[in-house]
Amino acid sequence: MQYEDGKITHELVARCCQEVLPLSGDAAEVGVYRGDSAEVICRELPNDRVFLFDTFAGFPADILDSCEKHFLGAFRDTCFDDVAQRMSAYDNARLVPGVFPATARGLGRVNLKFVHVDADIYLSTLAALWWAWPNLVSGGIMLCDDYLCGSCPGAARAVHQFADLEGIAFETRAKRAIFFKD
Repeated sequence: MQYEDGKITHELVARCCQEVLPLSGDAAEVGVYRGDSAEVICRELPNDRVFLFDTFAGFPADILDSCEKHFLGAFRDTCFDDVAQRMSAYDNARLVPGVFPATARGLGRVNLKFVHVDADIYLSTLAALWWAWPNLVSGGIMLCDDYLCGSCPGAARAVHQFADLEGIAFETRAKRAIFFKD
């Protein structure tokens, strides 16, 4: 099941990238892990910078919600050097290590045409949505990978909170939330 779900994610990421290909702007992924989806984005958008945000060391305990403690220690089986080596095949990859959103502040204003939010947890997902939306160009797409994932209830809560506060509708495809910027 894990492989099948990953395959669905990669196909959806690729389709979103193909849809935004004619737009001007960069791309970003919040929650890179080992770089599987990042590789798809870099391959599909070869002429655009792709900002890749992750701690590359798992989740810091202080950002986990009480219902997310099962993530403590999760995703530590990756490291910056391994992902950097994998992504070295792509000139457009820009690895940004550290805790999001602090790491995004150094970029300033960026024009994004595609954002893949795969942060799993409430605070990181919400922060990614708040950061990405004002930077998304008209016609851009924001894909939230963990929206209907049973082990990631914080991601769904963040998507609903963001959508409700901003008054933005989103679509659901293959258990993922997708926002389209007018």
